[in-house]
Amino acid sequence: MNEEEREYSPKRFAISSVACPACHAKLAREAKWCEGCGFSGAKSMEMFGDTPPPLLPILDVADLWDAKGQRKIEAEVKAFGKRFPQIRWRIWQSLSDPM
Repeated sequence: MNEEEREYSPKRFAISSVACPACHAKLAREAKWCEGCGFSGAKSMEMFGDTPPPLLPILDVADLWDAKGQRKIEAEVKAFGKRFPQIRWRIWQSLSDPM
């Protein structure tokens, strides 16, 4: 399969249109708001509030890691943080329902 045939090829993704998250109308890439429904970045801030909820450095929602495994991950995260202090990231583990 060549690059043109891939469902999400970089070329296809680059030429894809931008859609309004509220009404799904096509938007120009440089649009400041949706001409169809008036949705804008300011309205998205109203929808989601000012402050995102806190996210722990390691979150095991599915409860798949035992205490020893979590300590090992925490140690690796701490070592990585010391080596690359400019990078902020989180580890999140969950299970999803099969489709």
